[in-house]
Amino acid sequence: MANNLAALLLDHSQDKASLARALELAKPFATSSDPISMDTLGWAYYRNGDFLNAVRELERAVATDASNPLLQYHLGKSYVAASNPVSARQHLSRALELGGETSAFAADARTVLKTLGN
Repeated sequence: MANNLAALLLDHSQDKASLARALELAKPFATSSDPISMDTLGWAYYRNGDFLNAVRELERAVATDASNPLLQYHLGKSYVAASNPVSARQHLSRALELGGETSAFAADARTVLKTLGN
């Protein structure tokens, strides 16, 4: 239940209070072995501007489920924010390869990849 509420806040809120609430809801997932919960925590860190912790948590999520395009996308976006364009390109490209071409994030992933260049 906490994961669903946190994800909802992260996906549909822009205000700092809601994003901070999502992070508080997600912090217990730090000990989770569920990649979706790890992703929620990592994305909560990202949305709150804590890109190093975002990368750490999202790397754990991708290590657990590398075939999930959304996890790859979130990790790629976090690498962009953490100034690691090589890893960002790798994970954003992988997100699109895994069937994310028609996903809600596909257009953003392609745009970010273009800005990163080769």
